[in-house]
Amino acid sequence: MNNSMIGRLFALIFLPIVLFANVSAKLDKPTIYRGDSVKLILEAEGDDVNFPQIGKIGGFRVMGTATSQSINIINGKSSKKLSKSYTFIPTHSVKIPSFTIEVDGKSLHTKPLSLKVLDPAKAPHDQSVQLLLKADKKHALVGENIKVDLIFKHDPSVKYDKVVINPPSFDGFWVKRLPQERTFACGDAICEGYSFILTPQQAGNFKIPPTSARLGKYDPAQNRGGLFNDPFFDDPFFNSLRGRLSWREIYSNDLNLSIDPLPKGVELFGSYTMDATVDKQSVHAGKPVNLTIAIKGSGNLDDIPPFKLDIPDAVVYSDKPEVHTHIEGEKSVGSFEQKIAIVADNNFTIPALTLQYYDQFDKEIKTLSTKPISVTVTGGSKRANVTPQQPKVQATQSAPEPVASSSPKADHEASQTGENGSQKYPLFYGVLIFLAGVLSTLGVQKLIKILRNKGAKREHTLADKVAKAKDNNALYHLLLPYAKLDPIVSESLEEIEKDRNNSKLTLSKEMREKLVDRLDELEAKGGSTSSFLIFADNTQNS
Repeated sequence: MNNSMIGRLFALIFLPIVLFANVSAKLDKPTIYRGDSVKLILEAEGDDVNFPQIGKIGGFRVMGTATSQSINIINGKSSKKLSKSYTFIPTHSVKIPSFTIEVDGKSLHTKPLSLKVLDPAKAPHDQSVQLLLKADKKHALVGENIKVDLIFKHDPSVKYDKVVINPPSFDGFWVKRLPQERTFACGDAICEGYSFILTPQQAGNFKIPPTSARLGKYDPAQNRGGLFNDPFFDDPFFNSLRGRLSWREIYSNDLNLSIDPLPKGVELFGSYTMDATVDKQSVHAGKPVNLTIAIKGSGNLDDIPPFKLDIPDAVVYSDKPEVHTHIEGEKSVGSFEQKIAIVADNNFTIPALTLQYYDQFDKEIKTLSTKPISVTVTGGSKRANVTPQQPKVQATQSAPEPVASSSPKADHEASQTGENGSQKYPLFYGVLIFLAGVLSTLGVQKLIKILRNKGAKREHTLADKVAKAKDNNALYHLLLPYAKLDPIVSESLEEIEKDRNNSKLTLSKEMREKLVDRLDELEAKGGSTSSFLIFADNTQNS
């Protein structure tokens, strides 16, 4: 074998050693449990070292980085060693690739690594610190409250600088957390309790999966020099300034809950009262009557469906129900309120409303009912559909009353007077007076109409008010009395109703322009339509 062949073989054997000579990669823990944090540490020796920018390792986001350096002097020669750590939290085993580090102008590569991640169920049981899930009952009915406690239990001698508890996942339940956090003694340990009130939404068997807590502790300061080598500085405060926080993760047990359906298809559980009231029981045609449905009690108020009314020959607009709940003791209590506006031309009756539920105390189905409410509507459909008439002005002058004849002789004299024309002037003046009275009446009527139209312009037409409306609620109240006037008005109300309480105007620009144009058309027709617009403005002010 010649020298050149030996040289090539030598190069192939020792090339990896040269490439990896001044750089290295290692893990602070080769095996972890799922959820624990781990550090990848890259090291390099040289005067000019550039570490790579790493955002993810094995697909897991880098949570933080830290850099340190040291200088060694051997036989008068100094060398600088730098290291950079990358912290991440993997949830499964990963292969860590080789990374490139620039050292004194050369690109050097680290070795690939493997990290093994074990399931928490295989973790050894640590009695010094535990995370527990407990329920006050394992069986319940749909809508019945279940109290679940999440307890962090730890030995007083074991201290952590930071504890982050992840809330449990309660799929299939309404969840409300009790505001108070309790700290209490449990045997020789200290317990911190967090409580939740669960309300099942449907029947079935449910598994509350384990939740976790991250426990952070600052590592003892390393490589300190000078003043910081004093043990006085080795405490959580000074270590926190260096940011050397290492984490471990613990897991709770799981919970299995069995939820049974309510009997006979009832959907509500709890104890309730219900009331229905109106703001008026006598109203003018076209004006709204506002119905308020109020329900109070404990139970699954969030599951109460909106009420729907079907009243013949009436327009009904319903607000979205408002549900407010809070925790009293260990129960969810609150209120349900729904407002409904009703516009009609004739008398109508709001039917009795019912609410069926399973009583949590008496363990039986109960039904709540309101009383029917009768509403009197004045100016009903016959009057409401007739155009308001202009006021009639009576003439102040009239034709002379006829004089009855008293004898044939008088009749003969009247006849003679007519024949010779000597008595025709009184009759002529009577006709003139009659015509003057008619013309005066027509003139007064015309003057009143002109004045009324001017008054309407001064007070602004309904179209003007609609164009200037600033929010959904204002526009809703402007249009509601005229819901049955025109299909475009009804269509606009339906669009506003979707988001009536919005502080902004959500009616589309196209629909708004269409509505204003339609109202302008009605006004431009004059006569009965103009009269309607005046009536509309007066209605708004009444």
